[in-house]
Amino acid sequence: KSTYLRAGIGGFNGAALKAGDKLSIGRCSGVAEKIQSSLKKYEKNGYSESTWGANPKRLTMIQNKRTKEVRVIRGRQFDLFSEESQKQFLSSPFTITNQSDRMGYRLQGAKLNLASEQEMISEAVNFGTIQAPPDGNPIVLLADRQTTGGYPKIGQVIQVDLPIIAQAKPGEELTFSEVSLSVAQKLYIDREKYIKEIKIGIQLKFI
Repeated sequence: KSTYLRAGIGGFNGAALKAGDKLSIGRCSGVAEKIQSSLKKYEKNGYSESTWGANPKRLTMIQNKRTKEVRVIRGRQFDLFSEESQKQFLSSPFTITNQSDRMGYRLQGAKLNLASEQEMISEAVNFGTIQAPPDGNPIVLLADRQTTGGYPKIGQVIQVDLPIIAQAKPGEELTFSEVSLSVAQKLYIDREKYIKEIKIGIQLKFI
């Protein structure tokens, strides 16, 4: 459903929405219609409250606060950054600037600099890769990112925390904390198991 503005594809005619545009929302799935029908049974004073739900404590992407906490693993060039920059990256807040879009979030905060000047060869980047260009202000690459990049990579947002980044807005702050690859993998597996549990629960109740 998203729009890739640079290529002019997806979404609504591949363009940004403007006043007067009309969107078609399609039809609900069979399961969604059964859930709606079930909710009507509990309707009181114009709203319905289900007797079942998902545990919000298990949905780690929900953070209703101005400063979002994001977990990362070290990037391939982490050790090339100065010791001070390494510490700042994992302790200082960074603000999402207005120069941000689905390609990447530009952050402002502590300057992240290499210990010494390095010549980089472009290499693959991923959703959540955190690069530091020459000005020292990091960029978190998002869904419409390029496929390769030549800036040094100081960190990589772990899979389960990508929704936190994706739902953050300009003006909000991010803080990064380091976890190991094994911890990141375990968090991902646990989340997938939980999503599967929810899916099975819905199927047993409504299908």
